[in-house]
Amino acid sequence: MKKKTIRKMIYFLAVFMVAVPLFAWVYANYFIVLDTAEVDGYYDLLSKYEKPGSDLVLDLGVRENDSLQLAANRLKSVMGLGMCSVSLSYNDIEKPPAYITDDGKYSLKISLSNRLKGKKEQIGVLVHELSHAYVTRLDNPAFAKCDQERLVDCAGVFLGLSALTLNGLTDDFLFTPGGYETERKFFGYIKPEQFGYLFARYAVENGVPPGRIISYLKWAGRKYFMIGLNYLKRKGGALALSGRTVGAAYWCRQCGSLIRSSFDDRIKGAKCPKCGARFNIM
Repeated sequence: MKKKTIRKMIYFLAVFMVAVPLFAWVYANYFIVLDTAEVDGYYDLLSKYEKPGSDLVLDLGVRENDSLQLAANRLKSVMGLGMCSVSLSYNDIEKPPAYITDDGKYSLKISLSNRLKGKKEQIGVLVHELSHAYVTRLDNPAFAKCDQERLVDCAGVFLGLSALTLNGLTDDFLFTPGGYETERKFFGYIKPEQFGYLFARYAVENGVPPGRIISYLKWAGRKYFMIGLNYLKRKGGALALSGRTVGAAYWCRQCGSLIRSSFDDRIKGAKCPKCGARFNIM
């Protein structure tokens, strides 16, 4: 009798552990309603005055033991901030994870928290902080009425840096003695679901097949991208197609070469045309 009871309990727990995440996934992808009015408005405003990023950046080619300065330099070149100097420093404050000091001319100083886990998180934070500098230099009165932090998050998507931000997201599913819990860190001011939605919008509007993006995202980023994509499909409505096809951009981690490629080409596992190293997402 006891063995049967134990078996039933084990079976129930196994079903429960599978059913709960499955139900949450189905609900998030096919039933959840996202509030996209604000982020759509900001994205439309950016599109009205500027052109979106010409490349979807998949990887900065920065390894865990590389200096973060390398990432900052490559980001500023992508974001049209090449004329600016970027200096990095560190602090012991947990929140905010970083802040930027901008003299409005050519000097940008970013201070990051020492509590950021690794390069992916640090790069995600750099995208946000440098997007502040990008928006400031647009110097458009229309942007002054926006929530600056949320506008800046939208600008990062607009510039083709969504994959870097979502891959910097920490969303770990942890089993505990009392059940399970999710540890989430997202270094932005719009919700991860809204970010995934804007990423999907950027892809569709700029001729990037969403299915080609999935394999370049970590599982947490992939989750929010799919939530956003499925909501975009359910939402319907005509998107303002840009009339162009955005390509992929990434740096080789071995020789540091910038490589541009079509999403129709095989990228993951492909060889660097200059040094022959294999390309893999960090």
